[in-house]
Amino acid sequence: MRSAALPLIGGALTLLTDNALGQELSPPAVFPMALGNTWVYTGTIRWTPAGSNDVLEKEIEWTMEIVDVMERHGLRAAVLEGHPADLAWYEEGRGRRRHLVVAIGEGETEQLYLLSDKRAVEVEQRLRAIGDSLIDLLQEYELFLDLPLSELKRFCDLNSRTRQDYLYCWVVESVELLDGLDVKGIDPGIPRTRYHVSHRTLFDHRVVEYVSDVGMTSYVYGHHGTVSEVDVRLSEAKLEPQ
Repeated sequence: MRSAALPLIGGALTLLTDNALGQELSPPAVFPMALGNTWVYTGTIRWTPAGSNDVLEKEIEWTMEIVDVMERHGLRAAVLEGHPADLAWYEEGRGRRRHLVVAIGEGETEQLYLLSDKRAVEVEQRLRAIGDSLIDLLQEYELFLDLPLSELKRFCDLNSRTRQDYLYCWVVESVELLDGLDVKGIDPGIPRTRYHVSHRTLFDHRVVEYVSDVGMTSYVYGHHGTVSEVDVRLSEAKLEPQ
């Protein structure tokens, strides 16, 4: 996701225990973080190739997979191969990018941060370094979920939090109960909660849906100038037992 760099979060995260790598962890309900969890998204992307005025369209399948997990006192992390955000500003032949989700807190009161590419690699290396105090590990703009989620809840960096137009913040637009979910690999008979969360700026918008104990079930991105659009939904999931 494209964002301007914002001030670093200050303060230290005190290291009290060693890394526990490659273990399944107890994840927050809206983003299960067990090793091996896999989500397959299908849908449509539209984009303008560099140096062209043409708009191309393509039906696509994209996979997000947790390939490693780790835990240190007070935070947990999952290494991802692929994310629907990879599809924004698409180019033919693009492969899945590396991402890192870092969760701070406990259970239903966690904050989750999404890091990509070089930032993901940098923070992953720091998490694996036993002697790293983890000071200034994360940046405010990397926050993408602040649990628990409730209708009209807003979360973002301090510079944007006082805006009256709600731009440049994640906003929980709705919360609804579902009788079940029609996705391959998911038990359709279990009642779940769906959260509709959006992030809107003057230049683009992202609209994401999460379902409890399943994770991200849809991802929409749209740029308000040069065409770059993503509209994908979860079609299949493989979730490890918690």
